[in-house]
Amino acid sequence: MRFWRLDGDRLVEIAGLDGVTNHRIGDPEISGGVRACGGTPELVLLSADWSRIVAVTLPGPRMRDAGANAPGALDRFLACEN
Repeated sequence: MRFWRLDGDRLVEIAGLDGVTNHRIGDPEISGGVRACGGTPELVLLSADWSRIVAVTLPGPRMRDAGANAPGALDRFLACEN
């Protein structure tokens, strides 16, 4: 995953993080999203093998394991239910 910022008319990479993703080839939608349950926005991603939910904050990036990716778990995490 790469994080970019628009600086004038240029895109500038501000951070990179290996081993996470927000999409899977062939899926009709992007998984994950952004949540701000405790006031600090977190980018919600999945591990590369889709087994874990990962929360990322910037600057850094700082990554934390948010639990197993099971049916409904990603939606509950995005809704701040855990």
